[in-house]
Order: sequence, then structure tokens, then C-alpha cells
Amino acid sequence: MDLQVYLKEAKDSFIRIVQIEHKTAVENIEAILGVAGLDAIIIGPNDLSASVGLLGHSMHPEVLEMGKIVILAAKKAGKPVGVSIGPDQTTIKTWMDMGVDFISVGDDISFLQQGASQTLGFVARQSGKSV
Repeated sequence: MDLQVYLKEAKDSFIRIVQIEHKTAVENIEAILGVAGLDAIIIGPNDLSASVGLLGHSMHPEVLEMGKIVILAAKKAGKPVGVSIGPDQTTIKTWMDMGVDFISVGDDISFLQQGASQTLGFVARQSGKSV
């Protein structure tokens, strides 16, 4: 493929997604959603929780309320909104019920921890010993 054709096609196929990970972004969500060329936004609840002094408490009501503000603003602007969360089923259901359009669920660390925990639990049950 010709380089110029490739560059044109690649440019036209980019998806521009902005992460909302700070309370200041929530406070300015309408302006962010108005940026030309923006295709979607994704909420990062863990970083968002840290920005209000609640690091590690991404399901805290204050964090969820900020998420609701972002989701409503995105829906009003006609932009898809997603969330980036771990593999916890309660958390997944909560954000789905809040109305996100897509989910980035889990990461390498949480999947490794979850897999190791399940495997060690299986070994413990099979051997009758604590591992």
C-alpha cells in the first residue's frame, strides 16, 4: 500500500477517547465533550476517587455521583461513555446499571491475582491443606 494512502486511511480511522480521571474534568465535562473530533470518553473511577481524597474507594457514593454526572453529560452530548474498572462483578453491574455504553474491564494485575487466587483455592480444596 502506498504510504500516503495508508496515512490518510489511518488518520480517518482513529478513535479519539478522552479519560475522565479527575474531579476537575468532571467540573468541566461539558467543555471537554465539546472538543472537536472527540469520539468518546471513558471514566477512570480509581483515579477519580484519588482526586477527591478517596484513593482505593472507587465505589464510594461521591465517586459514583461524579460518574453519573459524566454519563448524563455524555448522553446529552451524544457521545459514547465508558468506564475502566477491575473484574469485580458488583462493580461491573453498578456501572452497567448507571448507563455506560462500554466497559474496559480488568487489567493484567487483577487478572493475574484473580487467576492465582482461584488456582490456589482449587489446590487447597483438593489437598485439604492451606496453601
